[in-house]
Amino acid sequence: GLFVFAAGATAATLDTSVSLTGKNCPAFGDARCDGGTSFTTGPGSNFNRVNNAGSGAVSQSGLSYIDPRPGTANSANGSAAAGPGYLQLTAAATVSSTPPLGNSSPNLQSLSSLVFGSFSDRVTIAAPTPAQQGMSATVTAGLVIEGSLGASTVNTNVDPTAGYVSAANWRIAYLSANAGGGSTASFAPGFYGSNAVTSNGVATLQGLTVLPTTIPVSFTIQFGVPFDISLQATLVALAKLSSTTAKPLTDGVSVASANAAFGNTVFWNGISSVVSGGQTITGFTVTSESGANYATALKPQVVPAPSAVWLLATGVLPLLARARRRKTG
Repeated sequence: GLFVFAAGATAATLDTSVSLTGKNCPAFGDARCDGGTSFTTGPGSNFNRVNNAGSGAVSQSGLSYIDPRPGTANSANGSAAAGPGYLQLTAAATVSSTPPLGNSSPNLQSLSSLVFGSFSDRVTIAAPTPAQQGMSATVTAGLVIEGSLGASTVNTNVDPTAGYVSAANWRIAYLSANAGGGSTASFAPGFYGSNAVTSNGVATLQGLTVLPTTIPVSFTIQFGVPFDISLQATLVALAKLSSTTAKPLTDGVSVASANAAFGNTVFWNGISSVVSGGQTITGFTVTSESGANYATALKPQVVPAPSAVWLLATGVLPLLARARRRKTG
């Protein structure tokens, strides 16, 4: 992942980042669009960190790129917000084969959006009685993942060697006291979802793609002894067209698009039970460096994801409609 948090943090920390990258692919050549000239869209990357975060603090990052040439849908964007106990992330990328290059060959590109968010907080669970302070207890809680993954192609050539033309995925990693799981750098079982589409329009779904879902969390603490809670999440949206997957412009516009919308949201779902000495403990209290109450669900207010509105604003929907008309006409 981009950042790693471990036990020992002394205050609540929030991080967000968005990175948009692209590549101009050769009109003829590498079918996978791995060749060509790389470029960084817009400002390139945007990172924001909030230290000593309070319960109402938010770290936010966002970038958008729109190809300024008329008649194209080449665009990418990403947004991230992180607060104590929750993350809100969106990523999208679309490429089209227009406008034509000077030699009348299709315009070929790849665009990607990488979005990251994390929070880290120090939490203390106090026992209901002084005699129980310092005793070991098992805490059961949960993480809720809400969002959607979309990937599609329109009017593309079938090339079995081209791999995925569009792909969207999410990945998370968490640490709660002495227990953790997942990864934001690789596809750890149970902690990711992926939707990828080949040039023939066949989608491959992997991991957790039917959402929302709750990931159970269980860890051991000592009453009255502070421990760390952290959560990281990464979204990736990738779209690309090459000389073998884009059709000639005389056959219509080729489009590849990917969208990962998790603006509502990845969040801590509260503590469901605390067990010590074989007995369920009630009346415990939870405090944190940020002031957030991790005994309860920390779902924030919904933030709309840039989906259809963004697609319309960037000209993607008109191009998709045109490509479909050419395909069925």
